[in-house]
Amino acid sequence: MTLLDHTTRSGWGARGRTPGLTAALALTLALTSGPALPARAAETPPDAAKVLDRYIEATGGKAAHDAIRNSVSKMTLSLPAQDVSFAMTVYAARPNQVYSLLESPMTGRIENGVSGDVVWDLSAMTGPRLREGQERTNGLRDATFDPWSRWREIYEQAALAGVDTVNGKPCDKVVVTPKAGKPRTAYFDRVSGLLRRLDVTFESPAAVATMRILLDDYRKAGGILVAYRTEIEAMGQTRVTVLDSIAHNVDLPADRFEPPAEVKKLLEAKK
Repeated sequence: MTLLDHTTRSGWGARGRTPGLTAALALTLALTSGPALPARAAETPPDAAKVLDRYIEATGGKAAHDAIRNSVSKMTLSLPAQDVSFAMTVYAARPNQVYSLLESPMTGRIENGVSGDVVWDLSAMTGPRLREGQERTNGLRDATFDPWSRWREIYEQAALAGVDTVNGKPCDKVVVTPKAGKPRTAYFDRVSGLLRRLDVTFESPAAVATMRILLDDYRKAGGILVAYRTEIEAMGQTRVTVLDSIAHNVDLPADRFEPPAEVKKLLEAKK
């Protein structure tokens, strides 16, 4: 998949809440809204579970997160070094359905999605593809709607790994270990409780790489705070995703997350 797996399925970026993407998650204005939270002394690191749960409260609370059943995100993906940008749309719904579309004269049409237990890609450059093995496992996990709200279901362990600084902000480092796959390190702002950075291992047939995902410009949307800017650094390149709009609880077509015909042919052949 090109463009670093469509910015890791964008789930850990715009949804970063995270992305969705994963994708993307890859996205700086001041925090514009949300509950005021007290600063925490750097000398007393809290329990990892408290850090993760505090993030849910900082972004609106569990009830507000649970009230959202789907989202439609329109965003701009930029590659600053190449001075190019692309329009991208990501549809997501509970529990783990995703469809994303990027289209431009330069790349053609790039689609990917998760439907049930099927993780797929389709592009003019590579044709249809089903993800298998660990890559499929990662795709299913990263498609989880509202992943941090459900961190106890996704990760077997969560452990504090000290304190670090992200863009001048002291952050608690939390290492989360999934049931299958490599651990991830999340950096939560000690003052606001917001997620500022996520370090993940990206795996595809073409490469295995470490990604640093920086999240910023949190704004309220549909009752929760969402990161409107995500920046992904990986393999010596930087990708920036800016969320142009996000709508929650939208009426979606019943077949919105159905794999395209080309992918269905692969599924039939596999059977």
